[in-house]
Amino acid sequence: MNHGHAFGVRDAEAGDLAALQELAVGALRWDAADAGELVDLLWPATDTEFALVRTVDEEIVGLAFGSLGPIPRDPAASRRGHLNLLAVDAAARRRGHATALVAALEERLREVGAGDILIGGATPRFAWPGIDVRYTPATCFAEARGYVPARDAVNMTVELDRAEANGRLATKADEARLAEHGITVRRLTEADRERITPWLAGWGGTWREETLSTLHHPDTAGSYVAVLHDGELDAEYVGFAAYGVNRRDWFGPMGTSGEQRKLGVGRVLLRRCMADLHARGYRTAQIGWTGPVAFYTRALDAYVERVFRMYRKGR
Repeated sequence: MNHGHAFGVRDAEAGDLAALQELAVGALRWDAADAGELVDLLWPATDTEFALVRTVDEEIVGLAFGSLGPIPRDPAASRRGHLNLLAVDAAARRRGHATALVAALEERLREVGAGDILIGGATPRFAWPGIDVRYTPATCFAEARGYVPARDAVNMTVELDRAEANGRLATKADEARLAEHGITVRRLTEADRERITPWLAGWGGTWREETLSTLHHPDTAGSYVAVLHDGELDAEYVGFAAYGVNRRDWFGPMGTSGEQRKLGVGRVLLRRCMADLHARGYRTAQIGWTGPVAFYTRALDAYVERVFRMYRKGR
């Protein structure tokens, strides 16, 4: 029984941004520090990205953001839809608002050609790899809506104050050793763009876009590169690392050419990025969507703290 209230789902508008940011801060307990920024990050930038709001008597009580993934390499495959952000005001939960939002978003995504729909990171702009399992009601909601667990991903935490105190952010000696092998570690600059772009593309995914995006946001993001014979005609990139790509205190992506890994190039790139974050006043940093857990533990005493579950729903 609606007791005369008017319910609706509509497209979000630019004038809604302040209300949506406030809603996100209140709803995203484990991400409250930058929840408002996530609304800006995931705000639609193309005609296959959607932002919907749920209203009660024209007051916004929930939001859902989604997007259509890139065209797959397999011509027979369908494009993947993504549910990127879902939040409902705490005082309005368990009243069907999230269900209405997700149903409307699923319909929009199907209309533009989505096959399956994933609750998980829609690179290159993503806030999480999936649902942080501490948002337990969200995992229960996803499964009730017919989504099934796809896989898990983890974030690792680095205690920057402790790392600095223990000398784990120092790189001078390691950089001197790399120099003996002809390798220079330095910041990525705009002058690198033309030459590094095809090399970054070889890493696949959206690491090229993510890394190059740091050039546009020097106040909140940055990248380092390792270059063999830097400044010479035969110069060659052998490693890269970025931070602040989507979230200010998150590290990644990072890659090191296989033959250079044994020299410790990755460790230097990682520590240079973490030293930047510490210099900017961060006490801790997140290594997002972590791959080689053992590497980060050895390099910085990083530990797994956040676990994310991706969910998938078929046609």
